Amino acid sequence: MLRFIPLLSSLFILSACNATLTPEQQAEVEKLSACDKINALVKGYSNEFNGLKSQKVTNKYADIWQAKYQLVGDQCQISQFSGQQLAYQCQKGFNNQVDALESYKEAVAFTQACLSPDNWKMEQVSNGQSVRTNFHLENFPIISIHSGKTLAKMNNTWSTSFQVGAQPTSYAK
Repeated sequence: MLRFIPLLSSLFILSACNATLTPEQQAEVEKLSACDKINALVKGYSNEFNGLKSQKVTNKYADIWQAKYQLVGDQCQISQFSGQQLAYQCQKGFNNQVDALESYKEAVAFTQACLSPDNWKMEQVSNGQSVRTNFHLENFPIISIHSGKTLAKMNNTWSTSFQVGAQPTSYAK
């Protein structure tokens, strides 16, 4: 039971926030561990990440909210495209493959450490230019971490992404 107290307090802190975080709320969010954040995402998926959404932007294709905390990079968001399921998504760009893979390995390690090994199944696929690790749980969408070469012509030609939601459309094989 003591293990869930930080998670419950995290969810309370996050759900108490409105469109933007006060400095005090931001300080509390910054105290959360990666496991607190992942557990809140897993719990939050069933209620459309409501406690984790911040400012909203809407266009004719999607509703997009800034996320109240980051796991990879510093611009995570929650998005819903044309009535599809919501997804929490983060991405960080890198100038080289070594740094991108290091970020990917770190994200896989903290995700794996936070999930119960008895229930979650881990699957990894690679094609040389990209690698993806998916974590599956029965009746829950995928947690997916990907690293690979982007289509960018200039800077940040490699990226690492983190997603909680439906099966990613681009899938490393």
